[in-house]
Amino acid sequence: MKAKRNAPHLQVVRSPVQLTEWSVGHVSGKSDAYRAPEQGGLVLRGRAQGHPKHRDGRRVMTSHIVKVNGRTITTVSGSVYELVGDPEPQYLEFLESIGKKYDRDNPIKVVK
Repeated sequence: MKAKRNAPHLQVVRSPVQLTEWSVGHVSGKSDAYRAPEQGGLVLRGRAQGHPKHRDGRRVMTSHIVKVNGRTITTVSGSVYELVGDPEPQYLEFLESIGKKYDRDNPIKVVK
């Protein structure tokens, strides 16, 4: 009897989901009675293009951000997003109101 060989694991590589009209927000773990406060974190909101679960142009909110590499963002779910264009004008106004300068090449500075 011949031993069966396992087929090599094939990993599907997807292009990053593009987000336009984007902003960064904070979601608190306190809003969910079953989630610890420390589970809150930064999320992205915007219009998605190329998302496997949503039609193009739909406004989405991502899971928590875990990695930032310039304008390429990875979330806790493993999804990868590319920030396209400038953020929503309201987000730019918010940054200005708190004395933060917008950096087009590295728009997200702090992830905890």
